[in-house]
Amino acid sequence: MTSLKRELPPLNALVTFEAAARLNGFTRAADELHITQAAVSRQIQRLESQLGTLLFHRSHRTLELTGAGRRLHEAVASGLGTIGQGIRQVRMANSEPPVTLAATIAFSNYWLMPRLHDFRQQHPEIDVRILADDRNIDPAVDDVDIAIAFGEEEAVPGKPRCLIGRERVVPVCAPDYLTRAPHLQRAQPADLAAEELLHLDPEHWSRLHGNVIDWPVWFEQFGVQPGHGLQGIRLNNYPIMMDAVLAGRGIALGWRPIIDDLLASGRLVRLIEHELPTPCGYWATIAANRRLSPYARRVYTWLLEQSAPADTAARAHRRPQRPSA
Repeated sequence: MTSLKRELPPLNALVTFEAAARLNGFTRAADELHITQAAVSRQIQRLESQLGTLLFHRSHRTLELTGAGRRLHEAVASGLGTIGQGIRQVRMANSEPPVTLAATIAFSNYWLMPRLHDFRQQHPEIDVRILADDRNIDPAVDDVDIAIAFGEEEAVPGKPRCLIGRERVVPVCAPDYLTRAPHLQRAQPADLAAEELLHLDPEHWSRLHGNVIDWPVWFEQFGVQPGHGLQGIRLNNYPIMMDAVLAGRGIALGWRPIIDDLLASGRLVRLIEHELPTPCGYWATIAANRRLSPYARRVYTWLLEQSAPADTAARAHRRPQRPSA
């Protein structure tokens, strides 16, 4: 077989020719390749000299491929396309797989996603796959690198984990709702019983490992016994409920640290200072029987770096109380 090195022109010349033929112009090819128009012209001239034939018909205003030029362009475009596809396949085969991170639907939507943009800006080489599921995902069994587990504080043997944020429950609404209800500016827990309350259906709680904390439980913790049944819409999905709250359709119980970003941005406001801590929290969990890849370790470290602000943010974002008259 004849040596390709002796038979083929330089690759740069072929790439330049392909661009000039495809774009029908030396100037446009120069712009695409980030070289000068004169450099394109020189490379084409050298290529024509090596092949012993003209590749373009040149005139003052037009540039047209010759018959030889058309045949060469078809071959070069096909060959470079095949080479590019092969290079992409090799790169994909050698690249790190995405880091799979599991969390509840609400935690993924309101806590993870707002932060992942900044993480990707700092680490564009790391792809992250979010598995949003309210099931109890176990990194030692399921195909995930890290799971944000929701549960009580007691450590589970054989499951290394670190706290991201402790759960605290507080009534929240949209600023628009509060504007329409000025009587709530200095509300106490009992004042909320007559409002339009949004409830999480028991079906939601059946998928989570924690105590049910809906409005009856919350009122009971603060010594309130509503004189009538608590009215309102019931939903089995926390993001849908929060969408209704943000639209000003009612008051809901907000779970921190999930809603901390919404509080910090002012899209949600706290109605009262009363906050109910629970025995539960969110824990970054990894499998004890499997080593994290370097990329997964970076994601895990980043999660722990986010834990301190996640547990303390929003303390400074409570609705300011009006001064007494």
